[in-house]
Amino acid sequence: ALLGWNPGDDREVLTRKELIEAFDLQKIQRSGAQWSDDKLDWINKEHMKRIPEVVRNEEIQKWLIKNPNIGKYEKLQDKDFISKLSPIIFDRISKWADIDNLVGAGELLYFFETPQYEKDKMIWKPSSSAGMDGNLGDTKKHLNWVVEALQNASTENFSDPEKIKALIFDYATTNGRGQVLWPVRFALSGKDKSPDPFTLIYVFGKEESVKRLGGAIDKLS
Repeated sequence: ALLGWNPGDDREVLTRKELIEAFDLQKIQRSGAQWSDDKLDWINKEHMKRIPEVVRNEEIQKWLIKNPNIGKYEKLQDKDFISKLSPIIFDRISKWADIDNLVGAGELLYFFETPQYEKDKMIWKPSSSAGMDGNLGDTKKHLNWVVEALQNASTENFSDPEKIKALIFDYATTNGRGQVLWPVRFALSGKDKSPDPFTLIYVFGKEESVKRLGGAIDKLS
């Protein structure tokens, strides 16, 4: 409807009812319309944002379950896990089918399986002066500190990413945010690009986060 016509104001996202009420054949422009896939995705995402969050989460869950690559995982039946994971997925899609693209690109698998990676990947911008062993030693020290902080934290600390951040951020600021937060995030996701470590810990929960960080420490031993 917006190709060659507009409602006479700056609205670009209209409900079906609003569109029917506003549409007027007499206002159709004579010039040729220009199609844009990007604009279509944007409009579609704006409509998706209007869907209640609980319904969005259910739709994301359905798409994940029916995907042959990850539909087998029991975690997909966990409503709490889905409610934490869904906002991460929703931020990265413009239509439901984009979920299959994320899975196909391997962007979601680490949420269901412990990632495999080389220990050197956990080092944040290695310093030649420190040497590889020194860098690995510092990384191990930081991971041990984070594991201990998580183990000593209460259940309430895991109820929100900001509360998890409050546990770690001062230590990271003192010791170098990249040096601390990069290995934590990489140990959890095995990816160069992923959500921040506080969000990942929130999604995985205390037990799984400690398990993955412990596995990373073992790699460095």
